[in-house]
Amino acid sequence: MFYTIWTFYVLYRLFELAISRRNEGTHNYEEVGKWQRPLMMVLHISWFLFLVVEYEMKYHETSYVFVPNLENLFIVILLFFAAFLRYESMSRLGNLWSTKVFIIPEQFVVKEGAYKITNNPNYLGVVIEIFCLPYLFELNTVAIIFSILNILFLSLRIKLEREVLKIRSL
Repeated sequence: MFYTIWTFYVLYRLFELAISRRNEGTHNYEEVGKWQRPLMMVLHISWFLFLVVEYEMKYHETSYVFVPNLENLFIVILLFFAAFLRYESMSRLGNLWSTKVFIIPEQFVVKEGAYKITNNPNYLGVVIEIFCLPYLFELNTVAIIFSILNILFLSLRIKLEREVLKIRSL
């Protein structure tokens, strides 16, 4: 079960990268914060690798048995909610959605759907996934360490995006 779900998330991320690359080719907006993208890639690739490492260390002689209790049901619901937030973000932004940060014209700022509730529904979805997926399999070390690393990274990323919005509104 773990490797099936893990493979799904890896393929999902690769699919997102393909969408990002396709979308980047539809405009010629200025990219900012180029130094952040390699950090994000290292963070996400490491997360996937350490999921496997902790899983193998914890279950090398046995296999994980999913227990259908309320806690696990709640975690699964959160993972579906995270997927919804990420899909909603990609849908609302359309060809502006990317893993890169661009300076875009103000008329393209989205304030509908999940963007009415939070400025960063995609990031909220990622925060939920990075904690909940390992937690579902009792991989608590990965859940905690990578949640902290992700929040630190996102604090830099959101700061950059806010600076871009300020520059654009001048």
